[in-house]
Amino acid sequence: MITLRLALFLFAGVAMVTPDTTHADTGLIQLAQASADELAGLRRRVALDPGNTDLRFRLAKELARGKAYAEATRVFQQLIASQPNDADYHLGLGQSLLWSGKPQDALIPLQTAVKLAPGYEDAQRALGQALAGSGRHPEARQHWVQAGKRFPKAKWPGEALAEAKSPVISVPVLAAAAKPPASVPRIESTAPAAPPVTISAALIPPPEVAATTAVATTSTPLVMPSASSASIAQTAVVSPSRTQIEAGFGRERLSNGSAHWTEEFVILTHDTAGRAQTASAKLSQTERFGLKDTTATFSGSARLSMNVVGTMELGVSPTHRVLPKKSIQGGLSVALQDGFGIAANFRQIDYNSTRLRAADFTVERYVGDYRVAYSVHPSRSSTAGNALGHRLQMGRFYGDDNQIQVLLAGGSEVDRPEVGIINQSQVRAIAVFGRHWLTPYWAIAYAASHTRQAQTRRDGLTISLIGRL
Repeated sequence: MITLRLALFLFAGVAMVTPDTTHADTGLIQLAQASADELAGLRRRVALDPGNTDLRFRLAKELARGKAYAEATRVFQQLIASQPNDADYHLGLGQSLLWSGKPQDALIPLQTAVKLAPGYEDAQRALGQALAGSGRHPEARQHWVQAGKRFPKAKWPGEALAEAKSPVISVPVLAAAAKPPASVPRIESTAPAAPPVTISAALIPPPEVAATTAVATTSTPLVMPSASSASIAQTAVVSPSRTQIEAGFGRERLSNGSAHWTEEFVILTHDTAGRAQTASAKLSQTERFGLKDTTATFSGSARLSMNVVGTMELGVSPTHRVLPKKSIQGGLSVALQDGFGIAANFRQIDYNSTRLRAADFTVERYVGDYRVAYSVHPSRSSTAGNALGHRLQMGRFYGDDNQIQVLLAGGSEVDRPEVGIINQSQVRAIAVFGRHWLTPYWAIAYAASHTRQAQTRRDGLTISLIGRL
């Protein structure tokens, strides 16, 4: 059986011997990732500010560029309902339907766009393509002739219909030719570059939570990372799914002379296309008070609506000498207007001799690439009574999926400061943690913390390596 140490060694070896030059299509992969990150950033911004029609329009265009035509159609329809006289919205709806192979359905919105803005060249072009794709060839020929007089310098796909007697143009050909217009502006990316990491069931982040977002199931992953991307006029790229693996090591030094606390862990994470669902599995081996425990943790999140994300996590330890023998938690995160968000998470933790129930209630606010959040953490143990903790978390998201977070925590906590003992104690803590991508395929995650609990001080450091598969 391969041990965790051997797995970490093999993973690190692969990282050292895998040069970027082995990927001949690196540029295309980076473009695809940038497109997915751009869409993710827009989703977050729309979720946090759903009344912003400009952001919704940008999101709809990015969805269409990424061939998510059904969702793009829904967003354009919502925009039309709010502003029925905007030619851009009708054009966007018509193009989404046209590119998805529904030229007949695209006719009405495109005719409306032309009626609202007769001088809109892109609308005239799309309408001609929809007429041809619907088999209405005489009307298509007439349209191309009239449009050619209005725009004599235009070069449009399908304009040869004006000369053809019995043209046959298939819908897929038209959809391929109907690229988004080059006049659409570049979409700026100012949204946070990664989902926030909020901590549950402890006043400070355990090493595995601080070092990775894979098990931070109480975060608000309304979207995933954002990054600058190509213009919408460039070749459309489908938002890809992605899989990544993380391996790391953490150590906490205790001031009372006890042996160091250590942990080794490996995490496998998979995001579906569009980042609508995320699933992760983690295997960790810890040593505290000279006792070793192995724990398996499975977590996932799913977007329940445009503004709501649900999360679940299950942890099981077959040894549970120090750590819980099992834990289960679930929560909801809701994005509000003006960059605000709220989250609630509930967790039950079963030790050998006690059961702990805990909750997290969080209020957060995003301003540009920055986030600040306040959480209250009530808990109750069947043997140690009630406790109440508070946390203040501040973070900055930068670049492509990078982040740095600062956490301040205080209050009382029900925990296991010594082996075999569950009690309530006062805790003060500060932690700094984050993630930085070195290449499109490799990143490092880190966490440093200082904790005062009762008469003991703990100083922790965790580092891990993340690779995209």
